[in-house]
Amino acid sequence: MVKFNRRKALNALIIGLLLAQFLLFSPVQAARSYAPTSWPSTSVWPNIASSDTYAYKSIDPVDRTLSPVRDLNGDQNPDPTDVSSHGANGTVGDWNSTYFYATSTHFFFRILINDDPSGPGGWSQTSWVVQIDANNDNVTDWTVGIAGVDEAVYVTCNTTGITDQTRSANPTAGYTRRISTGVTGPSSGKTMFYADWQIELTALSDGAGGCADIADTTNVRLFFGTSATGNAGAVINKDYFTGSAVDFTNMSYVNSNTPTAITLISLQAESRSNLPFLALALITALAVLVLIVYRQFRARSI
Repeated sequence: MVKFNRRKALNALIIGLLLAQFLLFSPVQAARSYAPTSWPSTSVWPNIASSDTYAYKSIDPVDRTLSPVRDLNGDQNPDPTDVSSHGANGTVGDWNSTYFYATSTHFFFRILINDDPSGPGGWSQTSWVVQIDANNDNVTDWTVGIAGVDEAVYVTCNTTGITDQTRSANPTAGYTRRISTGVTGPSSGKTMFYADWQIELTALSDGAGGCADIADTTNVRLFFGTSATGNAGAVINKDYFTGSAVDFTNMSYVNSNTPTAITLISLQAESRSNLPFLALALITALAVLVLIVYRQFRARSI
């Protein structure tokens, strides 16, 4: 007959509870699959901007209504770094400068520029950039852009500084497009072009807490611009689409679930379920209780 060893049994119970706690609450990152998807239809992003549903909007600081983002023309050189709004030098024109569209799996970005962005390797030596605030703290969490020097679409987690530039910026790869408007920009005297790029939502999650993860329901704010460096990982240092620094304060919120509804969203703390934390506390308390009972048992046995 096997003798029952209470000490070993209690130790095994404690170890089992701690192991269960580890297995239940340790994060496991799922395998990811990256691939471009089909572009939104032309009707989503029409040329004339005054009534575009998908034009990315700012918030008028006076009446708090949404207003289109239209950049000052002719304020940057060379022309591929100059964000356009179809106006004369030193004026704001009548076209919107930036656009956003989303599906449940991808973000799409568009920026209007004052020249053909083509260059020797495909793109000119410029970066077209969008910086993303993913947790409403007015700080850039992610940067996504086209790097003309590296010929790559890059994703940077700004918290860790880690950059992924594995996606080719060659339009044949499916992540970028160069689209002629067929219209001459008054400030440059050259044909204005749209630079389009896309990124998977799964790429905007590092799975380790370094950056605020973005899901299809995450409300984000965007800040577009250009960089003269043209390298992957570049941040905006040339044409800021409003002001002279990255500032999300008056930018509208968008997410993948409501790509057509670019509306003001109340700034509220994230709502999270307390169930996992309660379960964790319960398991920990039970382990402590078992340990106390065990010690009392030993004290009486001595």
